Amino acid sequence: MGNPRYADIVAGYTRVSTLHQGAENHPDQEKRIKDYAKTQGYSIFKICQDKECGAEENRIRFQELIRGALRHKFEKIVFTHWDRFPRDARDTRNYHHKLEKVGVALVCLSLGIDTGAPERETGAVNLEDQIRTASRS
Repeated sequence: MGNPRYADIVAGYTRVSTLHQGAENHPDQEKRIKDYAKTQGYSIFKICQDKECGAEENRIRFQELIRGALRHKFEKIVFTHWDRFPRDARDTRNYHHKLEKVGVALVCLSLGIDTGAPERETGAVNLEDQIRTASRS
C-alpha cells in the first residue's frame, strides 16, 4: 500500500476539561476515533489533544489542527462529541464555514454527523439543524 491519498486521511481531536469531570478521557476519545478511521478505511494524520475549557479559543492543539486543515493535510476532523469541539454555536458555524471552504469536513461520532457525507445535496448545510436533529434521535 503506497502513500494514502489526501481523501483517505483524517485528523482526530480530543479534549478534556477540568470543568467536565464526567467527560470521556483522552484514551476513550482516541480509541473511538481510531475505531472510526479503521472501519471507514482512513489513515490518521494526527490526533490532537487538549486539556482546556472549550471556551478557550487559543487551545494550542486545536489551533494546530485548524492550521493542518487549512494546509490540506487531511479531509476530515473527527471528534466524539460537539462539546469537545468549539462549544458555542457561533464558533461552530465559523469553523465549519472556514473548513468547508478548504474541503475539510467535520465528523461527530456521538451524533453520527459527517458534514462531508456524499448524501449531502449541496455544500450549504445548516449544521445547527443537523446537530439539533441528531441530538433528538
